[in-house]
Amino acid sequence: MTPTRDYRFEVFKEDCRSSIPDAAVKVVGNTSGVVPLNGEVEVKIDIDPEKIAASDVFQDSTEPNKKNITICVKSILEIDSVEINFHETIMSIIVNMANDFAIENIVTERTEAIKQNETVDSIATINEFFCPNGTLTQPDTWTEGTPTPVFKQGSIFKMCLEVITQNVSPKSILQFGFSQTDGGSKKPWGMLGPDEDKDKLFGKGSVAAFNCSQSKCMIQTMIPAEYFDDLNSTTNKPFDLEGSGSILL
Repeated sequence: MTPTRDYRFEVFKEDCRSSIPDAAVKVVGNTSGVVPLNGEVEVKIDIDPEKIAASDVFQDSTEPNKKNITICVKSILEIDSVEINFHETIMSIIVNMANDFAIENIVTERTEAIKQNETVDSIATINEFFCPNGTLTQPDTWTEGTPTPVFKQGSIFKMCLEVITQNVSPKSILQFGFSQTDGGSKKPWGMLGPDEDKDKLFGKGSVAAFNCSQSKCMIQTMIPAEYFDDLNSTTNKPFDLEGSGSILL
């Protein structure tokens, strides 16, 4: 997890959305706080034997005298109580019923990331492209990457701009943000912009970095997690996004 960011843990059924009734399974101990410098936070899960027995997450196993409990543990990063990233882990717990509710084995797996394609539009006469291997401080790495990347929640978003007009060079990125292009219920978010527009900026401040050199600029940020959780009912995938902004020449 990202050091010094606020975090919290939540637990759900296997679909990572439905609550578990009667708190039969819950996070105990450090349910929220600030991520330490080593980036490691321990999460502890408590299972109430009596309540879990009546829960629909307590399922028969294919093995004799065994039961399965499958849950989703969601770790969330926040800025000023606004969710900026999350990670969901499916936890499968095999319970040996012959041992008076003793947990025998725990298997965890990362949930399949929701695939997200990004399209970027600019209001300047420029060439725009994804540069997933770029480094902000190294302009010689600002080259187009192939194939076009698919973004998951938590992925670093990197894009580059190249001014194609001769004798014109970029000085700065004035604004940059994301918006849904084909529906969706989430508002547009600015990731970079002036302080006077802070109410339009995710986290009430710029959460993107950029650098310009000669004819190019590079922008680096993260896509707000809420976009990945807003699914199109027809495709069951997140709505497409557009990244747009303005550049000072």
